[in-house]
Amino acid sequence: MTFAPEDWPRVKAVFDAALDAEPAARGAYVASACGSDSALRRQVDALLAEHDRANGFLDTPAGAFAAPTNADLIGRTIGTYRVVARIGAGGMGEVYRAHDENLDRVVAVKVLPAHVSTVADRLQRFRAEARAASSLNHPNILVVHDFGEHAGRAFMVTEYVEGETLRSRLERGVLPLREALDVALQIALALAAAHARGLVHRDIKPENVMLRADGYVKVLDFGLAKLLAAPEAPTEALDPPAPVPVMGTPRYMSPEQIRGHEVDGRSDLWSLAVTLYELVAGRPPFLGATTAETLNAILHDDPDQSPLPQIEAGAALRDILARSLEKDPAMRHGDARALIGALSALLRRIDAAASASSGPARRPVAVMPNNLPLSTTTFVGRAADRDGVRAALEESRLVTLTGPGGIGKTRLALQAATELLDRFVDGVWLVDLAPLSDPLLVAAAVGDAVGIRERPGRAMLDSLSEQLCDRALLIVLDNCEHLIDAGAALAHRLLATCADVRLLVTSREPLNVPGETIWRLRALELDEAVLLLARRGAPGW
Repeated sequence: MTFAPEDWPRVKAVFDAALDAEPAARGAYVASACGSDSALRRQVDALLAEHDRANGFLDTPAGAFAAPTNADLIGRTIGTYRVVARIGAGGMGEVYRAHDENLDRVVAVKVLPAHVSTVADRLQRFRAEARAASSLNHPNILVVHDFGEHAGRAFMVTEYVEGETLRSRLERGVLPLREALDVALQIALALAAAHARGLVHRDIKPENVMLRADGYVKVLDFGLAKLLAAPEAPTEALDPPAPVPVMGTPRYMSPEQIRGHEVDGRSDLWSLAVTLYELVAGRPPFLGATTAETLNAILHDDPDQSPLPQIEAGAALRDILARSLEKDPAMRHGDARALIGALSALLRRIDAAASASSGPARRPVAVMPNNLPLSTTTFVGRAADRDGVRAALEESRLVTLTGPGGIGKTRLALQAATELLDRFVDGVWLVDLAPLSDPLLVAAAVGDAVGIRERPGRAMLDSLSEQLCDRALLIVLDNCEHLIDAGAALAHRLLATCADVRLLVTSREPLNVPGETIWRLRALELDEAVLLLARRGAPGW
């Protein structure tokens, strides 16, 4: 659906007039107004279909659905899930809180609209999208547990998230810049993981983002925007070829979505930038009195920078948004990882300024997915070792810190890993092997840390190598000296099969794996040891 500037006034005039007409008379009016201009007819029909999809679901009376109404589902069992309460509804369907009778846990059940469930090819696409979404294993992406059909309606079962949508949070006012950037960064991390698996969300917006009480973000509805896009009306003798169906919510759609072009991950980055703008400005950057005016603004207008924070960090924010909202996808950040780098740099800048004015700042709840403990002591005495280990991890995918017990290997590894958080989009994960004595449990301990389950009929090491093959993460394998052979086997397999996985190991002895870089720790010099003791023993350090 391409709007040339000279075509837009006519498209807008016909579209606005069609909206003013009675719904039953719209088809006849559009046919009369467009006459033999098939291109104009396709453009107006696409805008009307998008308008109906975006605005019509909540206005549809419950009786219009062929399946039981939401009241009928309360107390019923869908598969093995007993429906407890209705918790929401929208264009993507109705959502219920339910109890998983098999695993005794609370889940969310999304029952999709009847128009998805009653069309065979759409139901087939739903199954494919659900399988793809369930393959995503990332802390910022809603976990898909199951999917199926009940009483003629397709349903999907996901984890139940305690919290509120980003839209609900916005209803209380704009977010502080630091909080808004942290939310945007977590969304970008989710997108990076999905894009690496070939999945484009197509409908990033505040309604599709959940905020947990602990600060974590969960992105919802991967794949469903494509599934639920309104089908094009059949036309005769299409010339040029029919455009790709329009998918998404108008005010968050990228220019290429509006034009009906094929989209990639850069379209999601546009929608994320629109969302970030709204978090700090209180309104989207492109907003007209009608859907048509909003779409026209997205295609032709520059975003208004005046509502953005007018502070020192605001200039960097404006630069990030300006690049992310380029009309041409080639001019935006190349991928989600590039945007992650820009957001992380701005967060570090804000934190450094806060630290300079009010003392050391705590690491944010979730700059990158990780399970690293927050340090309660100042890092003293091994700055050269820390810098060397960080540099070694840039060159080598396996770095082992060796030295006698008590010399500080774990503290150094944690410090280096913390400072490398923004380097690994899929996280930094600590695996403490000290409590283990069985070599067979090493791979399982890594799986627990990174959130990977053993696949039926597969050894845990096989499951790890298969599911980590497209992730970029750092595993800190701590206290490995009593499980050298198992640690070496794990490292050898992951290095051979997972190109973007790196390992930082602490052990009294090296693993002796090809490609290993060994970093031997020396004892602290006397002045370093004195300083360390003074700082550790002094109140307030």
